[in-house]
Amino acid sequence: EAVRRLPTSRMYSLYAKFWMGVLFADTEDSISLFHGGEFDASGFTSCILKVYQNAESSGCLTEDLACQYVSLYLRLGGLEEAPGRLEEARNLAKKLCNGPLSHAADLWNLRASIEMKSLATSTGISSFSKENLSSLFDLFNVALPKLPIPEAEELWHTAMKLFSHEKVYFEKLVKCAMLSLSSAGGNDCGASVSSAIVGWILQRDGIKQARKMYKRFLALPRPSFKFFQYCIELETNLASIGNQDSLVNARKLYDAALDLYPQERELWRNYYNMELKLGTSETANAIYWRARKVLGDSSALDIPHS
Repeated sequence: EAVRRLPTSRMYSLYAKFWMGVLFADTEDSISLFHGGEFDASGFTSCILKVYQNAESSGCLTEDLACQYVSLYLRLGGLEEAPGRLEEARNLAKKLCNGPLSHAADLWNLRASIEMKSLATSTGISSFSKENLSSLFDLFNVALPKLPIPEAEELWHTAMKLFSHEKVYFEKLVKCAMLSLSSAGGNDCGASVSSAIVGWILQRDGIKQARKMYKRFLALPRPSFKFFQYCIELETNLASIGNQDSLVNARKLYDAALDLYPQERELWRNYYNMELKLGTSETANAIYWRARKVLGDSSALDIPHS
């Protein structure tokens, strides 16, 4: 009655929550009256599906409700031991992602996981064929460009893990990331994606290729401060175990970062501390006086007290 009088997303959410409590004993709002004994709640499956269908038809299906809707088919598949439910979940996720919820990052995440599970189930093996990989890449290639990087981080990391050893696809992901980061214009929210890409390259191809990769990202308009920090830490860690090339590169990174972020005291302090540990007294003094001049503060390199 409430849904008929007030058909809103909130009301549909409450209604779905009630039926979830009836159907599943392991939910937070499980209704104990309907579990145990001779009562069979499975007969009410159509009721909760109808709630989501009505929410969709009335334009009240939010991203959260859509994810619940798709996930319900997955749960019912386990409950009823019906493999066909996976295909229903897959088709529903595809329909919703191609509809008014095409910018719903959580829904795309769910769809990607279902597609991978579906392909693995159909082949009976954990690795994917070339055709499977092509199909999965097409999905990511549709989703990633349309989603803001901060919202799609989980999807980016899933894609990178999946294609980490597929150089052609991985390079396409890199190009897609560069376009998205260019649009973000130095936003620190994208740093986790660019950092992860460099990390995968480091793991797969070594430091020389990782350097080439981070230089590509640093060549974008106004690279983020957090990404500079990641690259500096990468080189500093190698420099601390005696890699002289890394010390040279760390200095270049600090200088490039300070050109863009000259008022970042933490950056100056870290640069100075690196020179104290790994450089010489002359290089440390040079950074000290540069920092004082730029920041106009004699206490610029003092360690802050909490």
